[in-house]
Amino acid sequence: MGSPDGVEAKSGTRYEIPQHRVNIPSFSISKYPITWAQYQVIMIRNPSTSQASFLKARLNQADYPMEVPWHDAQEFCQELTLLIGQIVRLPSEAEWEYAARGGNQSNDYTYSGSNNLDEVAWYRDNSRDKRHPVGCKKPNELGIYVMSGNVLEWCDDIWYKNYNGAPTDGSAWISEGFEQIIRG
Repeated sequence: MGSPDGVEAKSGTRYEIPQHRVNIPSFSISKYPITWAQYQVIMIRNPSTSQASFLKARLNQADYPMEVPWHDAQEFCQELTLLIGQIVRLPSEAEWEYAARGGNQSNDYTYSGSNNLDEVAWYRDNSRDKRHPVGCKKPNELGIYVMSGNVLEWCDDIWYKNYNGAPTDGSAWISEGFEQIIRG
């Protein structure tokens, strides 16, 4: 996980060093980012007045990835857990990176699924500064879509300046801190 030794890849103000080995237990992750339609189905069960208005305003973006604050994403996971009877949670940063890199089927691409960013991502140069529906680009080696670009994705971890002291078991790094990790 992280950038190779001597390469200080900067993600915001965070340096993705030191590169380190992480053993990740088996986990599941959604093939697509959660869409507004999925979010609405789960969260409309007991919405507050402000949530109902917010969700109604998003109906024309049903197939677009949801963009909500971290606490709302956590609440979505809790509601879905209650509905399906299986634990649903945000991925740890290590799990997210493993999935983005193509897991054990990785071809060592620069981006999630290709060396050509246009094939796998919506970003500043090809998006016309707009979000796009899920599933419109080529998936990575694991069949997961658009982990590079379109929207940022929450992880369960707390932000740290670098990976010194990061867990090596794939768990979320949540011992202390105040800002959650976003990737993608």
